[in-house]
Amino acid sequence: MGRKGGGLVGKKVTPAGTGPTAAASGIWGLQDILEAETAGILPQSDVPPVASNISANVTMEVLEQNTLAVTFSGATDADGDTVFDWTVSESSGVLSLSPSSASDANSITPTFTAAAVDSDTDIDITVTVTDQWGLSASKVFTGDAAFTIKNNIAPVVTNVAPTNVSFPLDVFESSAQVITFSGATDTEDTDSTLTYSIVNIDPSATISSVSPSSDSSSPFSFTFNTAAVSSDTDVSFGVRVTDSIGEYNTKTFTNALDVKNNLLPDISSLTHNSDLPSELNKDTTYAITWSGATDPDGTDGNIDYTVVVVTNNPSPGLTTNGGTNGADINFVVGSVEDDAVITFKIRCTDEQGGYTESSAYSVTLKAEVFTAATGGDYIYTTGNDKIHIFKSSDDFVVSTAGTDPSVDYLVVAGGGRSGSGNGGGGAGGYRTSYGSGNISGALGAVESAIDVTAQTYSIIVGAGNADSSALGITSDAGGWAYAWYQNNGNYQVGGDGGSGSGGGKQCANGGGCAGGSGTAGQGMDGNEGYHSSPRTAGGGGGGAWEEGYDAHNGATGNDVFQAGMQGAGGNGAISTIITTTQATNASVGEVISSDVWFAGGGAGWKSDNGGKGGGGNGETYDGQAPWVTYLDGNPGEANTGGGGAPGHKASQGEAGGSGCVILRYQYQAS
Repeated sequence: MGRKGGGLVGKKVTPAGTGPTAAASGIWGLQDILEAETAGILPQSDVPPVASNISANVTMEVLEQNTLAVTFSGATDADGDTVFDWTVSESSGVLSLSPSSASDANSITPTFTAAAVDSDTDIDITVTVTDQWGLSASKVFTGDAAFTIKNNIAPVVTNVAPTNVSFPLDVFESSAQVITFSGATDTEDTDSTLTYSIVNIDPSATISSVSPSSDSSSPFSFTFNTAAVSSDTDVSFGVRVTDSIGEYNTKTFTNALDVKNNLLPDISSLTHNSDLPSELNKDTTYAITWSGATDPDGTDGNIDYTVVVVTNNPSPGLTTNGGTNGADINFVVGSVEDDAVITFKIRCTDEQGGYTESSAYSVTLKAEVFTAATGGDYIYTTGNDKIHIFKSSDDFVVSTAGTDPSVDYLVVAGGGRSGSGNGGGGAGGYRTSYGSGNISGALGAVESAIDVTAQTYSIIVGAGNADSSALGITSDAGGWAYAWYQNNGNYQVGGDGGSGSGGGKQCANGGGCAGGSGTAGQGMDGNEGYHSSPRTAGGGGGGAWEEGYDAHNGATGNDVFQAGMQGAGGNGAISTIITTTQATNASVGEVISSDVWFAGGGAGWKSDNGGKGGGGNGETYDGQAPWVTYLDGNPGEANTGGGGAPGHKASQGEAGGSGCVILRYQYQAS
């Protein structure tokens, strides 16, 4: 058997001897070995390593085109060595590894990389260990212990199907349809490592895009965005399922989608309600209902109406909202500074987004406009308002109705006539939308102002005992009292009217006559006369705000201004529609201190207290002259609506005062 020491040549070891070369460098040369053997330092023979105990830490099996790290260990030596030089090799050409060697180690861990194979392939692996003396041993992993490269099986797509829809599926052009797929199986993979994608769309132009292009997480969902088509079109496509190493199979769905050509809304019967005026005023909202569009392949009630293509729109100007599913479109006009003629179209959009547009509509956005009018005996201005005073009948000519077309009014009818030796005449009816303290006639609430249009309005101013009217508002003439005696003692009660007349002093039953009733919302009642010879008297006529007074003890039924004034006329109403200066200049109403009064009741016989607001004062008896010398009563004041007051004889009853009409509106900016 040959010498073994030569295996140390060139090896770096710790020499046991003191050979000249080894001592200097720690590298054994041939001379060192000979000296060591001669000196008995180096053993005469060595035993090779034992490789049969080498094992792999894992089963050596990997899917093609994948990697596997394997640790080899377990080599021994009879000399007790456990540290060796290692090498690992294979000869198939379809398996590579790194690292393939390791020095002075008790194991080696190469990483194997498998190439693609057509079938499962077993590859022998040789592991060699070499000890420090240069002796080697190898173990070949073969047969059942060989390294196996597994051939990958592509996914099975037989059962791939949509989960949220059924094919064939109708979808509209220019729309989006979400479709979710599942059902692929794979020998090596699960859903978490499979990727679905849509391929082979035919015709491709029918689908503008599919998003995402691929999906690697369950559920596998895709949005098909259809393109516009000129006619209904069938679409086929494939669902490709790819595994983790890139192998795939594809399932084709033939004529899965029917992309429908959307029929646009028919607007031949498009219409709107009558609330769309030709002029839209600033700072105003108009709710306009549009209807009549039909959807040939959808639901008519789901058509949206929107305003589009607005031209010449100022800023601020017209904005719109609403119109969804046939709801009203709100036309909102901003604070336009100048008139602007704009045009717009109505777009009728179906559920698929297809639409048809109408021809252009034209409207005028109106900046703030103020009412302009003529007519009346006097015209005054107070602040931003204009006031027209009608003392006689005339026309009120509205040339322009303002953005706010409302006109406030005071309409006072002529007062009622009194009778001879009888009750006072009732005041003319009093109606207003501009009442002091929000009170109109008969203590009712003020009425609403009247919206005017550009036209001519006839204003009627009643003379005594006649109605007045303006802008559709009529005030009744005051009730008038009858004569003390007539046709041989046929006595009569007080008459009804705007305000009731007072009752006479003696009726057929020998007592005082009852007063007349005022018209609701216009004037108060007259009160009763009194007969108890030798003291007799007529009741007071009603005023706008106060009943006439009882001829017996002066009581009234409502709002006593002059408690104890027997037979006095009821007070009228205070109006602030004009100032005291304007009233004085125009000679309308009765100015008392800082107030302007209208529609006072006439006093009864033997009372000189006509109601405030032009009520006539009655005749009084001084206790000296015979009755034939009693003085005449007084008529109601002109243009106040005051009731007349009686004298003693039938010929001495006095007329009520004429009425008046006053109109007030804004004529310039605030």
